[in-house]
Amino acid sequence: MIISGEATHWEVAGDSGNKKIHSFCPVCGTPVYLRFAAMPDLIAVHAGSLDEPSRFAPHTLTYKVRGLAWDSIDPSLQSFEKMPTG
Repeated sequence: MIISGEATHWEVAGDSGNKKIHSFCPVCGTPVYLRFAAMPDLIAVHAGSLDEPSRFAPHTLTYKVRGLAWDSIDPSLQSFEKMPTG
């Protein structure tokens, strides 16, 4: 995957107290990706920011507890009520 252009960032503490770094387009404000201080090798990409989101398939669901009743979730996905640790 290639991310082109500059991103603007803002930080917030996650449920664990660790820092999350949100990155977004400074022109239109679209969320693009986020990083986690405690997991520097992980980058979470917002599917809506992809040119071709159908090329990718989800493999893990986090924050299942925040899901809405009308949103159908594939039961075969690995899922966590909140963000897993470690």
